[in-house]
Amino acid sequence: QAAAQLAFYLGEARSGQGRFEDASRAYLRAMAVDPGSSWARLARFGLGWSSFQQGQCPESLQIFGAPARTDPSWPRVDLWFAQGRCSMALQDHAAARERFEQILKMAPEHPLAAEASLSLAEVFERQRLVADAERILQPLLARALTPEQQGRAVLQLGALLLAQGRAEEAIRQFEQAATSAEASLRQAALNGQGDVRFFLGDLEAAAHVYEDAAGVRGASRDGADYAAYQIGRVRVQQGRVKDAIEAFRRVANAGGPSLAADARLALAFALLSDGQADSARVELEVVRQRQPESPHAARAGYYLALLAVRAGRIDE
Repeated sequence: QAAAQLAFYLGEARSGQGRFEDASRAYLRAMAVDPGSSWARLARFGLGWSSFQQGQCPESLQIFGAPARTDPSWPRVDLWFAQGRCSMALQDHAAARERFEQILKMAPEHPLAAEASLSLAEVFERQRLVADAERILQPLLARALTPEQQGRAVLQLGALLLAQGRAEEAIRQFEQAATSAEASLRQAALNGQGDVRFFLGDLEAAAHVYEDAAGVRGASRDGADYAAYQIGRVRVQQGRVKDAIEAFRRVANAGGPSLAADARLALAFALLSDGQADSARVELEVVRQRQPESPHAARAGYYLALLAVRAGRIDE
């Protein structure tokens, strides 16, 4: 068992360093050299956790399948949390909810309980169960959280309040998060403030706040892309269509897949508003070709059909 033990501890060391690909290789080695040992069983958990950390959710859930119910050597809360987050990634919200609620019921003082609460609130938000999400977040803010967790909870609550039209309460939450030492949280808070200004119809103020968000140094690219996309939407509302086209094109060409598709659809509509129907068709075709099975592609196909009918090309 010595070789399996050594490989397992190497995997643990690599995992602790955040080198999850190397950790996976070490865990696989531990499982291969002595499959029936206790070290191999622990390594199997490590492999599932490393797969989760690498975003390999189908693989992680497969590893954490049936044996998870019978192997007492595995840390249960970590297991449930990984299963919950992976279920979220795979859009299985019922399974995710079950796991997070299990953590809060069975181990409310565990270090991962706060993360489970934040994740459960996100699940409720995705399911549009706003009151349930707020029920989770409000007491969570009274607990001892890390600054990063506090900021995320405040941002989630602000988004929920804005979704309910409670703009004044929402902006107080976003202003609180704007003091975070974490650049990505400050950026998200600025985007939230921009969303409130946009909701209230204060368009120029919204644009300025989004510009500030896009310029936060050391923050996430996704947050900057969101700010640019929202600036495009503001410019559409202001009738500044050419400025909107420029903003949407930038995100469409450089943003992440989902937001890029949203931006490209918005770009097509802005081009139509500007009398550039042929260019709009090109952008809609790009959406269909790049994500043929997505809802974005279905919308693009629908609008291409409308354009064809309008042009008298019924056969298209």
